Amino acid sequence: MFQAQEFKKFEEIYPLVVDLDSLWETSQFKKIPKILEKLLGYGSDMKFRVPVCYIFSIIAEHDSSLLPHKIIKKCKGWLTSNNESLRLNSIVIIGSYLVKEKF
Repeated sequence: MFQAQEFKKFEEIYPLVVDLDSLWETSQFKKIPKILEKLLGYGSDMKFRVPVCYIFSIIAEHDSSLLPHKIIKKCKGWLTSNNESLRLNSIVIIGSYLVKEKF
């Protein structure tokens, strides 16, 4: 699901991406929210904010129900960012969440 190599330069989160990919490939979906919450902790650091949000957006596109509500709340705050990638990925996340909730 993920191109883990894209995240290799982010040494701190790379192992979490590998874990997410493994859990996804083996259909262990119940364990994914715990990894996502660990990634959320890195979202407060500007160095990791865009890649973390990108990971959340990939998950949201496939199954937004896996995203804990606190991730949705955090993404709402990122909608006003000056970083275009961060804003767009936040829109994908929140949009996917709203579609799941409304339809």
